Amino acid sequence: MKSRISLFVILIALLFFRIENLQHHAKADYKVTTWDAFGYYMYLPGVFIYHDVKDLKWVEHIDKKYAVTGGKFYHATQLESGTYTNKYLCGVALLQMPWFFLGHILAGVTDNPQDGFSSPYQYAIMFGAICWAMPGLLFLRKVLLHYFSDNVCFHTLIFSSGF
Repeated sequence: MKSRISLFVILIALLFFRIENLQHHAKADYKVTTWDAFGYYMYLPGVFIYHDVKDLKWVEHIDKKYAVTGGKFYHATQLESGTYTNKYLCGVALLQMPWFFLGHILAGVTDNPQDGFSSPYQYAIMFGAICWAMPGLLFLRKVLLHYFSDNVCFHTLIFSSGF
């Protein structure tokens, strides 16, 4: 029972911290697809918006507009043929895909650029991470309860969530 309460507390805290963070960044563009996260994410706009995952001609324009590379494009390696290969695996992009499409729809409805990096995409990806975290914590709870007491499970969940 105590570990169920911890899951509820974690969910409320995650939502609270995200909303607080959004208010802090309200005047600036909030970006969750920068630096290494860009490497994992760039499959989605590359495939579904720009139809370019080899030449990556869209990256320079997007980086100038949103500063997603962190100042240096290290996310893909240029091959002898002149095309690029991404250094990051696509698994994270697969998990982000439903949220990417939600962001794409929201960008169209709210007259934001449907370029894969405008605010609706950033917020959708950010809240999508919370939605994926909760099933992970539920699974962790189930495994822990199989081997440990509810009290140990409670403390593990609280400490593993960053509190």
